[in-house]
Amino acid sequence: RCLSDWSSDVCSSDLTVTSYAGLAGLEWDVLPVTKLYGYYGQTYIDKEFSQLTNGSFVGYGFPGSSNSNNKRIEEFTVGLAQVLWKSERYGDLKLLLQYSYLDRDPWFVAAGTPSSAHMHMAYLDIRYDLP
Repeated sequence: RCLSDWSSDVCSSDLTVTSYAGLAGLEWDVLPVTKLYGYYGQTYIDKEFSQLTNGSFVGYGFPGSSNSNNKRIEEFTVGLAQVLWKSERYGDLKLLLQYSYLDRDPWFVAAGTPSSAHMHMAYLDIRYDLP
């Protein structure tokens, strides 16, 4: 329930937004110098809002909210970690390759705008690790 005063609308209770997230993955040491991995993660954010006496909304995920009010974000990642050179005394040199796909769905989609966003990401790294 919301109360209105002369300068603004004030809700009489706090809004708590419920969310959950999960991550699962597998790693496989194909050889002592080669590791393959894959992960999947998802975050879900529920909508929680109130309508004020003047007809406007407050909260998260309400009709007309910003498209940054995400409903769901999920990511798939696969990668390779390859040891190129290794020395007990001097450390090692690794090649790291990773590909990720990200998908995002907002609670509100304005007319004429995409209903979701997708992104492909690639990562390449040559890393030297001290012993």
